[in-house]
Amino acid sequence: MKKRWFFSFGHVEWTKNYVFSFSNKFLFSFLFLIFLSIAFFLWKGGSAVSYFDKVSKQDKLERENEILKSQLAKFSAIIDSVKGDLNVIQSWESEIRKQRNFKPVDPQIREMGIGGVPTLDSATSELSSDLRLDCAFLKLQLEQLAAMSELEFELMGELRKNSEFRQDMYDYMPTIYPVYGYVTSPYGYRIHPILGRKIFHEGIDIANKKGTLVHATADGVISSTKYSGSFGNNVLISHKYGFSTRYAHLSKILVDKGQKVKKGEVIGLMGSTGRSTGTHLHYEVRRYGRYRDPEPYLVKSADLNLAVN
Repeated sequence: MKKRWFFSFGHVEWTKNYVFSFSNKFLFSFLFLIFLSIAFFLWKGGSAVSYFDKVSKQDKLERENEILKSQLAKFSAIIDSVKGDLNVIQSWESEIRKQRNFKPVDPQIREMGIGGVPTLDSATSELSSDLRLDCAFLKLQLEQLAAMSELEFELMGELRKNSEFRQDMYDYMPTIYPVYGYVTSPYGYRIHPILGRKIFHEGIDIANKKGTLVHATADGVISSTKYSGSFGNNVLISHKYGFSTRYAHLSKILVDKGQKVKKGEVIGLMGSTGRSTGTHLHYEVRRYGRYRDPEPYLVKSADLNLAVN
């Protein structure tokens, strides 16, 4: 005989008690249904929590995406501003090249620094497609900006090098008049005032009163300070780029052999020593040992002209 379970309930005021009997199979089935129901409600509750959590995370991601879009737009605006500044620098650099007769930059060289196609980065794979494209374009803009900056840095370095070279050339080239005065005898053939015959004049003569200051016409080193029958007291200066200059007929020499001098520095006083008919400076320019006409090297500028023609 199968075992059964009995359950009764009633009340003292009731006239009848109610009795129920259950078999083991029914009881176990009933408890199993209760267990399934509880498990089902727990599962549904967990799904609901997971759903609301997912919705909350989605909302958070959307807000973060909006913030990221805003930041990307700001960064893009900054990049555009920097590019504008670079364009201004490029225009200045082009103008400097034009003013100093430097070779202009080929526009194709500049274009090489700003080409390219945006590529999507795997690191942005979790972002939306629009944001991934925005990030790709921003990355491309940064690469372009870096290329433009590097190119401009190289061009400015080249410009600076050329400028320094030209400044160096100016410093060591005899480009100023050595003394105040009047050019009384130019470079070339002339009738010598003492010998009375046609002879080649290797420099120019500049006349003024005795004691007028004589200046070095370029940076250099004093290679000779001596007296000779023809030139009287004279100074020879060696310069870079093959140049040398001579200053003759001085009444007094104010520098020593081996001394370094700068362009415009006083090296002596005008006089009439040696073979001379009157107070003047005989000034010579040589390059690589050959006589050159001093006039073409002289800068025709009021602040450099020391002679009055």
